[in-house]
Amino acid sequence: MPVLNVNEREAIRTTLETNLRRNVPLHLYTSSGGGLYIPGRECRDCEQFEALLNEIITECPKMSLKTTDYFSNQTLAVEDNIARIPTLLIGNSPSKLRYVGLPLENQLSVLIQAFIGASGIRSPLKLDTRRQLRRLKDDVHVQVFVTRTCRFSPQTAILACMMALESPNLTTEVLQIESLSDVPALYSIRGVPKIVINGRVHFTGALNENALLMQILRASGLESAGTEQIVDYSDEVTPL
Repeated sequence: MPVLNVNEREAIRTTLETNLRRNVPLHLYTSSGGGLYIPGRECRDCEQFEALLNEIITECPKMSLKTTDYFSNQTLAVEDNIARIPTLLIGNSPSKLRYVGLPLENQLSVLIQAFIGASGIRSPLKLDTRRQLRRLKDDVHVQVFVTRTCRFSPQTAILACMMALESPNLTTEVLQIESLSDVPALYSIRGVPKIVINGRVHFTGALNENALLMQILRASGLESAGTEQIVDYSDEVTPL
């Protein structure tokens, strides 16, 4: 059964045909159990994510997909810092963007915009934001925790992805927590979107461009801040 309906496929085809500037390689870490139940190698959403990507690639010849079995290729998984599956690496290696979990419903737009950004389209960010991000000297890793139905999550995830493409020292990882049963408790997630920067700067709720930029700069030491910054933007958050 197709993952996308006819209208979704047509909309994706038109969007990618119009906006992709160059080829975008994709690398999916998955479980190749072939539908068999293998204890210790369960991956509820791996098969559906791979099917989704194949449907998208069928509509866009500028994209390609490589799949790697996570359990049979642990050395490579460690090199790529893969902790969970399904994980999609977007763009040329080393990838700046990754998506963990199944990106359906509201999250489908995040995936498509990440593809477009990785293809080299002109950045939608303000010029000053881009200049500030290029000041980063230390590595900064942004994690955005989302759900499929949260209406605030897409804008935050897309913004974080666009920022990662502006600095060689910045990476963004979007995690769809409904696919990842251990994550909500591990990161004390009570609402989405939740953003974690370098594992120590935490805040919950949607951020605008200026606010997210400031948090990234603080996490990198370019702006004054304590060792831990916890902010609750409760007006733009979906409680769990």
